[in-house]
Amino acid sequence: MEDSTAIRKTCYAAAKNKGPILDVLRSLDRPPRRIFEVSSGTGEHSEMFLSSLPEIECYQPSEMDMTMMESIVDWTNSFRNKCRLPIKLDVTSAIDVETLKSGFDCLININLIHISPPETTGALFDVANRLLSEEGVVVTYGPYRVAGAMVESNEAFDLSLKNRNGEWGIRDLEWVQQEAKKRGFDLVHSVPMPANNLTNIWRRCR
Repeated sequence: MEDSTAIRKTCYAAAKNKGPILDVLRSLDRPPRRIFEVSSGTGEHSEMFLSSLPEIECYQPSEMDMTMMESIVDWTNSFRNKCRLPIKLDVTSAIDVETLKSGFDCLININLIHISPPETTGALFDVANRLLSEEGVVVTYGPYRVAGAMVESNEAFDLSLKNRNGEWGIRDLEWVQQEAKKRGFDLVHSVPMPANNLTNIWRRCR
């Protein structure tokens, strides 16, 4: 018998934040039924949301890192009736984006904006424009600098990110709002999370 633990990857951060993010999804005025996840990572978030939100009808994981695909499949295998197989997606790739189909009411992205080049942020909202229905919602999670300030632990984290890749780093929330606004999305709610993170809820501009 194949050892599932050799396929199923885990992430310490995912184990800590998936519960609080789930609480935010449960609090939405319209429970999400058709979810597209950008940058699904290990697949742990996908499994948590699928197992805890029975109203989900369709869930599409996606990931740029092909080494994560088997892990995502393994985590979500019990929900194959409503969870599609993960697809490769680089939001900055025109070729990848052209293959995407619309009709989703929620796009979820966890811990990507700060671990990617700046252009990824705008591209994420471009993808949301392509995928979401008119009433669709974007949910993003991660650390942010707010009004030019952030706590000391996030300052250290920001420095470590930039040391790993000069294009990475914790973004100003106000800058992210500008990039979203250019693509037709407004920040409607920002929820404080453990470890000095935020879950942000975005909707189409009215």
